[in-house]
Formats: sequence, C-alpha cells, structure tokens
Amino acid sequence: MPWGVVLGTGFLLAASGAMLRRCFCNRIGKGVIEVERKITADPELKKRILGEGGKEVNCVRMVDNYFDTPDCRLCLEDMWLRYRSVNNSSKWELKVGPGIASQSHSISSYHETTNERDICNTIKLHVPEVDTATRVSSLVSKDLLKSLVRIASTRTSYKVPSYPNVTIDIDQLDGGPLIAEVEVLVNTQAEEPEARSTLYECCRSLGIPDEAPPAPGKMELALKSQRSDVLRALQRKKVSR
Repeated sequence: MPWGVVLGTGFLLAASGAMLRRCFCNRIGKGVIEVERKITADPELKKRILGEGGKEVNCVRMVDNYFDTPDCRLCLEDMWLRYRSVNNSSKWELKVGPGIASQSHSISSYHETTNERDICNTIKLHVPEVDTATRVSSLVSKDLLKSLVRIASTRTSYKVPSYPNVTIDIDQLDGGPLIAEVEVLVNTQAEEPEARSTLYECCRSLGIPDEAPPAPGKMELALKSQRSDVLRALQRKKVSR
C-alpha cells in the first residue's frame, strides 16, 4: 500500500486510536505500566552508577522481533507488538503508549501486557479480520501481521541503593551503539507522577540534568536502518519511540 494512503489512514484513526488506548489500558488496570527515560550511554555512565553504590543485577541476551499490520496500523497509534526471546524463554508483549508525543517530554509511559487474549482483543479493534483469534502466532500465519524490525542486544541491568524501585538498563546492540534507559514499574496511572519524580532524582544523581533531551532508543535506530519509510511516517505524526 502506498505510504500516502497509510498516512491518511493513520490520521483518520487518530481520534479512535485514543479511545482504543483508553479501553485497553482500562482492561489491563492490574497490569504493568513502564515509566521510562532514555538516556545517553556515554563511556562514564557505568562508572557513575557504580560510584552511587550501584550493582549489576542481571545480564541477558535479548532478541526482539516486532510485528505490525502490513499498513502499520499499530505503530502509527503508538502500539508496539513484539516477540521477545530472553535467553531460552520467549513470549509475546504488547506496549501501548500515549500516541501523539510532545518533543519536550523526556519521560514516557507504556502500558504493557503479555496476556495473548488481551493482545488479540486489542489488535482486533484495529484489524477486524482478527475475528476470534486468541493466539498471536495465528495472526502471523494468516499474514495479518508482518515482521517490522528485528533488534538483538545484550542487556545489563543495574540497581542503585538510593532508588530501589529504579532499574537502569544498558543495552549493547549487535553491531551498534550502547543504549540506556532508566525505568520504574508501577501498577496504576495514579503512581506515575511519583515514578517520574523518582526517575528525575535518580538521573540527577547520575549527572543527567532534567532538561537533557531524550537519547535515541533501540526502536528508533532499528527503524532508521531497517524501515526508514516507517520512521518518517512516525516522525510526521510525532509518535516518539
């Protein structure tokens, strides 16, 4: 499908997309909300983490295969479906973001679920052909979902004693740069303001000022190298990932 048509479809779906996100977020009210800030992984970041008493708590090999409809209806609404393999374990995950993002926001939040029934029900709101599917793999086999990008990395996670709820992840991309993010997991939207405040405090302790712009994330870099057409469409719509 020509990208002019895709973009037109994306804008037409903007209003309904916001409503669909609210429906989805209400349905996973007991699920996980990731509040995260992407930061620059400069060579001194690990030293600053260790200087704050931080310790490495985990190191895993990750391969993320992202999927979307052929006309990218999900990502144009800031919804990200991936099949994540961590060491010897794999699962489907769907992350639902705020949609139209402000360029000035350095912290973002994403509702996440690994429940395949919820994932299929949410996709069905955008793709009526999904019908009664309860397994994401069946949507791939029917070509309702296509591969978008593949991201392989090694993730090292750190914890700092002063901020026990914060996780600092540093990802070494295969054949690419280091990517870092600081994250807090919460269960309800009411907890998000406190989580954002905690992230800013933690970042300041690592020498990262509040006004520092967000660093490029893994998805942005992957789209740039693998699907630049999709990245341009997202930038026009101001969806930040």
